Amino acid sequence: MTFPGWFRQRRKRGKPVISPVGLLAYYPLDADASDAYGTFPGTPTSISFVPGKIRGAASFNGSSSRIAVPIQSAMTTNFSLAAWINFAATGTLFLNGTQTNRSRFAILSDGRLRFTEDNIADYTFTPVLAFNTWYHVAFVKNGNSGANLTLYVNGVAAGSVSVGTITTPSGTAYIGANNTTTFWSGLLDDISLWSRVLTADEIAKLASGTAGIATR
Repeated sequence: MTFPGWFRQRRKRGKPVISPVGLLAYYPLDADASDAYGTFPGTPTSISFVPGKIRGAASFNGSSSRIAVPIQSAMTTNFSLAAWINFAATGTLFLNGTQTNRSRFAILSDGRLRFTEDNIADYTFTPVLAFNTWYHVAFVKNGNSGANLTLYVNGVAAGSVSVGTITTPSGTAYIGANNTTTFWSGLLDDISLWSRVLTADEIAKLASGTAGIATR
């Protein structure tokens, strides 16, 4: 599989690319909610697009903004989620599944990130992030045992938790909302979803801007 147009673009900019193997969807969010990988286009509601961390970003109003994405089953055993985030209040970064069968990534009122597994267990990470500040975050799940879910902040591992087997989600996934509640307030940019474990080196390069994501 080759991606000639994108590779030419990256080479012109003098930047390497991260392998697209396992890439499920990539949302640059520069001016719309399209999937640059071309598989799972997003459907935005009450979203505006503003200058962001990398070109444009999606602005979420904290009350009704969300992007529906038709992606579920591949994010269970091994997966990665990476994004630039900038939040003004507590809210949901990403929800995969329904209220009762879901994986949810959210920011708490004290600035800590939390993962909710199947709506039965919450795992809160230690780092406290500042409001109205850009951060690159990545969640990486590696297997079903041990300290298997790791949070990276600005390219550096910032803690791991042990989560169990995640049930294959059903229903629609959402960027920026817990379906119709707990909406994101702030900005999101350059979101990528993977069915594999991104390496620490790949995450560091995404956070530093020294490499991009190869798309079709």
